[in-house]
Amino acid sequence: MKLRKKTGAAALSVLLAFTVGTGFVSSAENEQDALENKSLEELDTLKVKNNVRLETLQRGIEQARKQYESASKKEISKKEYAKKLDEKIALRSENLECTVRQINMLETEAYNTNTMIGDIENEISEYREETDEALELYKQHLRISYMSKPDNLSAVFMGSSSFSEILTRAELVSRIAGRDRQNLDALEKKLEELSVLDEQLKFKKQIVDGNLEAVSARRTELDEDLAEMKEDYETVRSELEKISGEKQKFKDEYEAKRSAVEEKRKEQDKITKAIKEEQARLKEEMEKLEEEARKQKTIPGGVKRRTSGTSQINVSSDSKNMLWPVPGYTSHSSFYGYREFDQSEHKAIDIQGNPNDTIEFAKIYAAESGTVVTACNYCTHSYGKNYSCGCGGGYGNYIVLQHDDGVYQTVYAHCYTVYVSEGEHVRKGQLIGLVGSTGYSTGPHLHFEVRKNGEKTNPDSYTYINYG
Repeated sequence: MKLRKKTGAAALSVLLAFTVGTGFVSSAENEQDALENKSLEELDTLKVKNNVRLETLQRGIEQARKQYESASKKEISKKEYAKKLDEKIALRSENLECTVRQINMLETEAYNTNTMIGDIENEISEYREETDEALELYKQHLRISYMSKPDNLSAVFMGSSSFSEILTRAELVSRIAGRDRQNLDALEKKLEELSVLDEQLKFKKQIVDGNLEAVSARRTELDEDLAEMKEDYETVRSELEKISGEKQKFKDEYEAKRSAVEEKRKEQDKITKAIKEEQARLKEEMEKLEEEARKQKTIPGGVKRRTSGTSQINVSSDSKNMLWPVPGYTSHSSFYGYREFDQSEHKAIDIQGNPNDTIEFAKIYAAESGTVVTACNYCTHSYGKNYSCGCGGGYGNYIVLQHDDGVYQTVYAHCYTVYVSEGEHVRKGQLIGLVGSTGYSTGPHLHFEVRKNGEKTNPDSYTYINYG
């Protein structure tokens, strides 16, 4: 690359002075006057700042929207969980009530069984006493009967007055002994029945006590579960209140930033309108000055030097050398040819900032006069990225300028913004955009191509006019 500095006449300065009449002026008129009293450079700077602010607000809106959606999803999830907890608590409460009823029934049954066991044991004790008495009486009668056997009939005879009385006495003794045996058998049978009933009642008591113990343990478990669920429910209700507050906060933030974006867009529209009006006015004024200069023959084939802060660098269109597109910035981040870091053929040069001087928002000027055949200006992703956002086929915001000679084209890619439109004819040195990092761009730079008859050539093989 060969850069050649040129000197010329003093830079063209345009003084904008507007007088404002006395009296009442509305805020809108004051705002319009404020814009009208700014130079084109100041308007460009204001537009860039507004664009940065708009992007910041847009990211804030997106963040607030995502936070609101996230909070809404959390709220729905927590409400569903709270609903399930309500159902579980109701079911546990119902189970607990049923368990309490079972405990009451089992306690009543256990009490009744214990009472019955006590009654049976008392009855057994009474029957045992009766049985012991009957057994003793039976033994006595047996002894008497024994004494009444034939070898002892003399004792019976001696106490009897007649044979008939002897027979009567012997029969009576035998009958008494028989009744004693029947009474004793009946008592023993009753004792056996009572003992069986006592065993059955004691077995039943074991079952009732076991059931009571199991149901009581179940009640303890239900009480603990219910207490834990209620505590969890209160926690969820507290979280829901917090989430609801966060939702409202994010919603308010979203609405506030959305309103701010609308205001900034209106302001940007006014600035854009003011820029177009000022560009038209400057263009008309410069054309008049150049016409006068040509008539006076003061700049035949000459080049007027302008600073990089203007909207037009006045350079003769018949100069054989192209204008360097970003005056003051000549450092390369990528050269023409094979590129190692992404293993690709780079058919352009990437112009980057100088040390301690970023190239972002630097002004881009048309390298040559020509017609804009492509002007892409819809990419808003102006930040460093290791991927392509897809805008402009990876070029982001870019311009393709067909030179008036019909042979060459120049391409200006990854622009922050583009100031020209397709079909528009631009003059050499005209401001056409600002450097950015849109499309597939790892940082702010200008991707600059020079095409000859449609073939990409090395931009560094040409000589340029540089005003930096």
